[in-house]
Amino acid sequence: MNARNYLKFTFVKVSPEWRRRSTEERAQDKLEFAAACREFGEDHFLRTYSLVGTRGDCDLALRAMAPSLDPIHELHVLLNQTGLMRWADISHSYSR
Repeated sequence: MNARNYLKFTFVKVSPEWRRRSTEERAQDKLEFAAACREFGEDHFLRTYSLVGTRGDCDLALRAMAPSLDPIHELHVLLNQTGLMRWADISHSYSR
């Protein structure tokens, strides 16, 4: 039987105002974001890529893959609850 996987590419643009926050606040925001990624990555495929300096419209790319869309949706719910995403927008999102 051929198992189907769903793939989602998400591109994130961080607001310049986020970089003006204190070092401690930014560190906490990144820890929360990394924890959400780590939780998803325990059971599913996830890769993150820094695009800083390579693209003007986004700073970070995420590639998530799972056998159904539910875990990917749950990942994005968790990510949106992190401090980093309070200061960011999704510039592009592609599913396959």
